[in-house]
Amino acid sequence: MKFYKIGYWSHEESPSFFFTNNTDYTQKQFNQIIIDIIKNLKHLISKEKFQKLTFENILEDVVEELKAKYEFVIIKPKNSFVPFGWANIFNKEKGWESETKYDDINILINAFRNEE
Repeated sequence: MKFYKIGYWSHEESPSFFFTNNTDYTQKQFNQIIIDIIKNLKHLISKEKFQKLTFENILEDVVEELKAKYEFVIIKPKNSFVPFGWANIFNKEKGWESETKYDDINILINAFRNEE
């Protein structure tokens, strides 16, 4: 079983999808699959819209095509740890409550709260 990842990054977010597939694609072959999917999408939208397209806007379409046409299967992790990355994990400063109320960052904050 082979593993693959697709996503994008920006200064604000970095979503990714992890897949498995029985076929052992090289990086070059995987790149070509993505290019082919986007070329196909190009035919489905106007030239004007396509020229303004960002990968962020088509990531989910690419993911769906990987699943439907190329038999990729999304991997769902059994466990995960994905804390908010901007909150300080060592001090008691406040300021990120709206983002961190139910976030994994609290596991770290609580673990280090009494270790000074």
